[in-house]
Amino acid sequence: MRFLSLCNLLAVTLLLMTFSLGRTPSSFCVLTVAVPALDIPLPVQMVLAYGWQVRMSEYAIGQAWWTLGGWGITFLVEAERYHELQEAVPKEWQQVKWGVLTVRQARWLATQELQRWQREPMVWLVWQARTFAIGQPLLVSDQTLQVRLDEVEAAHTRLVRREPLLLLSPSSSRCEFTVLSRNPMPLPSPRRPLRISFRREFRHPDSQRAHALWWLVTDSDQVVAWVLGEWLGGGTGARWFQLLRGDQPLAYHALAQVQLTPLGTELSLYSASMPSHLPVVQQRARALWTDLLNGRISADELERAKRLAELRYHQLIADPLKAHQAVACWLMAGKPAKAWQQLPERFRTLQLSAVKSFCRTLPSAAELVMRP
Repeated sequence: MRFLSLCNLLAVTLLLMTFSLGRTPSSFCVLTVAVPALDIPLPVQMVLAYGWQVRMSEYAIGQAWWTLGGWGITFLVEAERYHELQEAVPKEWQQVKWGVLTVRQARWLATQELQRWQREPMVWLVWQARTFAIGQPLLVSDQTLQVRLDEVEAAHTRLVRREPLLLLSPSSSRCEFTVLSRNPMPLPSPRRPLRISFRREFRHPDSQRAHALWWLVTDSDQVVAWVLGEWLGGGTGARWFQLLRGDQPLAYHALAQVQLTPLGTELSLYSASMPSHLPVVQQRARALWTDLLNGRISADELERAKRLAELRYHQLIADPLKAHQAVACWLMAGKPAKAWQQLPERFRTLQLSAVKSFCRTLPSAAELVMRP
């Protein structure tokens, strides 16, 4: 199992050496398999994704990823071997019987991933918010070790009835996407509406700081949500950073994040502060969310956020692996591929009145706190 991780590391190192020796990135292709999976528990999703990574390792380097409402594998493969990968993916999709050894390897890799999330408080709180919002049990770091072979096979059996979303970039140096699936699997509706407005507390005995997250997801206009994410936390001049790290610093970390998911756009604020400062941090966060819900954003602030959103878009598509994940989430959410290419223009033409109208539709944010 450790040998597999070392092999993946060696393969990535060899690819980087290839680039440094003069081989251009255009000689590589990027292929993503994306799966909407609301009815599959996250630990099973993680074992499925890593099982794919293990079984497809002879064809390409795979990077597993998960988000609210889906998961996927993004493969990087040499151009001359792309057709091998394209032929192998449909066959693997239909292969339900994996065997005990594959599932053991996948469980071990998934457990490492969960433990990595737990060591990163913002990531851990985001995933706790996601699992609670869709009605699944809260995460613990050894959950994936309890996933059984029959659970994996049962989940895979349900999935093979439909075709996954297959997304191809023929060149890793250009942001061009081709959807290979004829009838990709639709995103099922949640069994219950997302639970957004809630408060949860956790213990973090390994930290002397209090970690807090304010989180919401909206399935309305993702363009406006993206811009508002930059208004909240785009750089050191943004509102959240100035509130916590300005003249009177209250937190070691003051971060904001906007994330595309199949179920909508996530907006979140994160802070890491001394426990004595937590009440003030909470007060300022709640006040900032109130400003957002009431649309208290000026024309100048909006123009800055629009420029940052466009810059973030171009930064995202410059990374082929991250771009594939974002486009896959965009398509799984039911958005047309053409609309993705039009995002920069939409950012530039966004009107303040549309932003204020959008803000009035937002739900209240959830609040999650980890205390030492």
